[in-house]
Amino acid sequence: GKKKKKKMSGGENAKSQFELWQADFAKESKEFADLEKNFEAYKKATAEIKSLEGKLSKSLKHHKKVHSDWRYDLKIAADKGGINSSEHEAALGQVQQREATMLRVEDAMPRDTGFMLQVLLGSVNLTLPQKTDRFKYKEEYETLKLQLTMGIIAGGSVAFLLRGYAEGLFQMYLVLFYFILTVREHILIANGSRIRLWWRVHHYLAIVLSGLFLLWPYTKCMEQFSPQFLVFSIYLGIVQTIQYRYQSLVLYKKRALGQSELMETSTDVPHKGTLSFLLLALTTVYLFQVYNSYSLVRLYFFGDCNEWQALCAAVIFLVLGVGNFNVTSRVAFTKYRHTPGSPKKGT
Repeated sequence: GKKKKKKMSGGENAKSQFELWQADFAKESKEFADLEKNFEAYKKATAEIKSLEGKLSKSLKHHKKVHSDWRYDLKIAADKGGINSSEHEAALGQVQQREATMLRVEDAMPRDTGFMLQVLLGSVNLTLPQKTDRFKYKEEYETLKLQLTMGIIAGGSVAFLLRGYAEGLFQMYLVLFYFILTVREHILIANGSRIRLWWRVHHYLAIVLSGLFLLWPYTKCMEQFSPQFLVFSIYLGIVQTIQYRYQSLVLYKKRALGQSELMETSTDVPHKGTLSFLLLALTTVYLFQVYNSYSLVRLYFFGDCNEWQALCAAVIFLVLGVGNFNVTSRVAFTKYRHTPGSPKKGT
């Protein structure tokens, strides 16, 4: 007859399980050794990268000074007739080629995070390692900026209709809006974006201005100026929405043609192709800011208004209006003057 299968006891079953574990442990030991080996290699590579960053930073600082001195020497030589114009242009071209290389090196290295991020986060490296990651973050910033700007239009409209507490909530939203944009822009700068100093200062002033309105008691003076400010905010949101959308299309076109840096943003003034479309709208915004300053000064000195917030807001509005107009007009003129040829139809 057939032999009956021997039934394993509890102790024998446990022993069998232990032997299976031993076999699995021995099998995985080689892979675990590879893990430890790769970890040691990673630590070594990280230390080497840190060492190279220090050497590159020191070398960049040295070569920047050398090339700056070269530019000055070439200018002196050209002005005093030591070299002719063709020799000057050829030598300057060689210097510029090296400066372009230094710029690529600098873009790949960690950058200073700026005062705000230093205060908020401390000394941390916020540089994204891959260009694709940097570009993705920049695209997220552009999308968020557009969405938050649309929120200004919606929130300002609701506050204009409801007044009272709705205005306070809208002021809180403005503080949050400019704070988020400022933090994001500092991270972009740490990753190679060249956002002009004025626009960063502009956002700091906008945070202070929104905070002033948030702290301003709802007095008769505030009640008189609030509708004008809400109309200004809605109009500003509309102009900025058009600007962001239109300039994003221009940047997309320029990147496709290889005429734009990967981390260039739509924060700056319009390119030549957009000047006629947006400059008038932007100019009216800046004039509106100056008019806000005039209205607040008139209320403070000639109206029923004695709150310090009114005078401080008037000064900030004036600085913003004059500063925006000055920077925009100068950069727009420079872009137009340095663009070869006449603008083509449809650009």
